[in-house]
Amino acid sequence: MTPARRLWLTVVPAALAVGGGALALVLTSEHEDAPVLTSVLGLLVGWSFIAAGLLARTRRPDNRTGLLLMLVGFAWFAAALPESNDTVVFTVGIALSALWAAALVHLLLAYPSGTLISTRERVLVVFGYALAVSAETSVLLFNPDPAECGDCPDNAFLIADNETAAATVLGAVQAVAFVYLVTIAVALALRWRAATTVARRLLGPVLLAGIASLLLFGLGLAFDSISEVASEVFMLGAQVAFIAVPFAFLWGLLRRRLARADVSRLLMETPEQPSPEEAQESLRRALGDPSLELAYWLPERQAYVDTRGQPVEPLADETHRAFTPIAYEDRPVAALVHDPTLREEPELIEAVVAAARIAIEKDRLQAELRARLDELQRERDFVRDVVNSAPSYFCVVDLTGRIVRFNDTLTRASGRLDNERTRARPFWEVFVADEDRDAFREWFEHGVAADEREGRLPAPPREPLTVVWTNSAITDEQGRDRRLLCGLDVTERTRQQRELEQLYRQLAERLEELRASRARIVEAGDQERRRLERNLHDGAQQRLVSLSLSLRLAQSKLASDPQAADELLAGAGAELALALEELRELARGIHPAVLTERGLGPALESLAARAPLPVELEALPDGRLPTPVEAAAFYVVSEALANVAKYADASSVSVRVGRDDGYAVVEVEDDGIGGADPGRGSGLRGLADRVEALDGRLAVDSPTGAGTRIKAEIPL
Repeated sequence: MTPARRLWLTVVPAALAVGGGALALVLTSEHEDAPVLTSVLGLLVGWSFIAAGLLARTRRPDNRTGLLLMLVGFAWFAAALPESNDTVVFTVGIALSALWAAALVHLLLAYPSGTLISTRERVLVVFGYALAVSAETSVLLFNPDPAECGDCPDNAFLIADNETAAATVLGAVQAVAFVYLVTIAVALALRWRAATTVARRLLGPVLLAGIASLLLFGLGLAFDSISEVASEVFMLGAQVAFIAVPFAFLWGLLRRRLARADVSRLLMETPEQPSPEEAQESLRRALGDPSLELAYWLPERQAYVDTRGQPVEPLADETHRAFTPIAYEDRPVAALVHDPTLREEPELIEAVVAAARIAIEKDRLQAELRARLDELQRERDFVRDVVNSAPSYFCVVDLTGRIVRFNDTLTRASGRLDNERTRARPFWEVFVADEDRDAFREWFEHGVAADEREGRLPAPPREPLTVVWTNSAITDEQGRDRRLLCGLDVTERTRQQRELEQLYRQLAERLEELRASRARIVEAGDQERRRLERNLHDGAQQRLVSLSLSLRLAQSKLASDPQAADELLAGAGAELALALEELRELARGIHPAVLTERGLGPALESLAARAPLPVELEALPDGRLPTPVEAAAFYVVSEALANVAKYADASSVSVRVGRDDGYAVVEVEDDGIGGADPGRGSGLRGLADRVEALDGRLAVDSPTGAGTRIKAEIPL
C-alpha cells in the first residue's frame, strides 16, 4: 500500500467521524440558536481544510503544509465541543475553542514550505498556541457563564464567581490577542512586500485570506466590549475569510495544473529556431519568473555558460536562488537558475523541464558555438593587443611588397596610420628612407632566405630610426601567401656602438700618446744623463784635475820655494770652492735639497729668488704634499719660469699652488708675448709627460700677445 493511499484511508474516516460528532453535538445542543446554519458552516470549514490538507500531502509528501491544513480542520471541529450539554465537555470545548486560530497562524507563517524558518516565527507560533489555550482557560476560572447563555451547562473550571476578575482577565486576554493578531498580520504583510514575483503569485490567495481572517477576528475581539453588533459583524467576516483559506489553497493547486497545461502552448509560441535569449524568455513566461536565467552545459569545458557565453557556477547556497539541472539521456544539457519559491511547484518545474529538454539540447549547440566564437574573439583580441603593444615593428605585405596591415608600434614610430592611403603602397616607399629604398627593395626581392637588412625608418619630426628587418613567409586567414616584415629598433644600439668605437679610437690614441710619452721620458732621462756627464766632465771634473795638478806642484815647491807653494795652495782653495759650487748647482738641478727637507713652499721661494725676473707667489699650499706631487709641481714651476726667461719677453710672473677636490693645482701665468706651443720643443712636452705619469693633466693657454698660462692638475 502506498503512503498516499494509507493516508487517505486513515484521515478520511477520522474526518468523517469528527465531523459527524460535531454535527451530533450541534443538532442535540440545548443552547444553540441556529443548529442547521452552524452545522453546515462547521462541516464546510472543517472538511474543506482537511480535504485541502489531504490533497497537499498527497501531492507533496515532503511538505508539511498538508499536515497543517488538516490540523486547522480538526482544531475547527474541536470548536464544536461547547455545543455539548455535558458540563465537562462544554467547559473543555470553551477552553479549546480558539485552538483553530493558533493552528491557522502556524499554517500562514509556515506556508508554502510548511516549515518555520526563523526563530521569530517559531516564537510567534508557540506563543499563539499558549495564548489560544490559556486565554479562554483563565476566563473560565472566574466567569460562571463564559458563553453568556442562560441555558448553557455549568462551568466545570469555575474557582470563584468574580465578575470584576473575569472582566479584567477577559479585557487583558482580548487586548493581548488583538495585539498578537495584528502583529501576525503585519509580519505576513511585510513578508508579502519582500516577496519576489513568483513568491507573491504562490502566497497571494492564501496569505490574503489568512490576513483578512486574522484582522477581522482581532477586530471582533476588540469590539466585543464596545459594540456587540460590530463584534458579530467582524466575527462573521472573519469566518467568511477563514472559509476562503482552503479554497484559496485549492485554487492555487488548480492554477498550477492549468499552468502546466499552458507550458506546451507557451513553448510552442517560441520561434522554430530561437536564440538563447528567446528560449530563456519563453521559459520565464512559462514559469512566471522574470528573473530566470538559462544556462547551457559545455562538455569540453565541463561547465555551464549563460546565454552570453559567461560561466555559471552551480549554487552552493540556494536560499536566494535555486539551481535546477536539465539532463538529456543521463547527461547534463542545461540548467535553470530561478526563484527558490518555484521549488514549491515541482510539477510545474518538471513540466517545463520535460517540454524544454529537447529544444534546449538544440539551443545548447548554438550557445556552445557562441561561446567558442567568443573565446576565439578574445584570443584574437589578445593576439592583437600583444602585437600592437610589442616593441617590435610588424608589417604584413603581399608577395610584391605592398602593405596589407601593420601594428600600432610601427604607427607610433613612423607617424603613418593604417588606412587606405597607406595600404597597397610598397613597403619601402612608406617605411624606408629615400637613400636606402633601392637596396631594401633588392633585399626584399631575394625572398625569405635573405639575411637581415638594416634600414633607416623615417620618423618625423625626429631623426630617422635605425631598424633591422627580417622577412618571413606567412599565410593569412584566407589562405593567401603573405610576407611578415619584422623590424627591431637598433638606433640606440647603433649609437652606443659608434660611441664604443670612438672610445676605442680615443683609447688607442691615448695608448699611443702614452707610448710616445714613455719614449720621451726615456729620451729625456738619457739627455739629462748626458747633460750631467757633460757638466761633470766640462766643469767640476776639469777643476778637480786642475786642483790635483796644483796640489802636486805646490808639494814639489814646498821645500824649495815656500812662497810659491803658498800661492799655489791659495789658488787650489779657490778652485776647490768653485768646484763645490758647481756640484751644488748640479745637485740642485737634479733634486733640490730644500724640497726634500722643507717642502714645496720653501723650494718655490728659493726658485723665485734665483729667477731673472720678478716672480709673485700668490698662494702656496699649507702643509706637505705627497713627495711625487711636490716634485712634479716644483719642476712644472721651474720649467715654466725657464721658458718665460728664455722666450716670453715678460716683465712679471705669478705662481699659484693649491688644493681643489682631491687635486693639487699648479698655475704659472706671465704677461709676455704668448704663442707657446706644447707640441714644439721638449720642455712643455716633458712637463706634460711628467704630469700625466701621475694620472694628471697639463693645460697650456697661450694666445698670441696675451701671455701664457700653464695649469697642471695632479691627483693627490
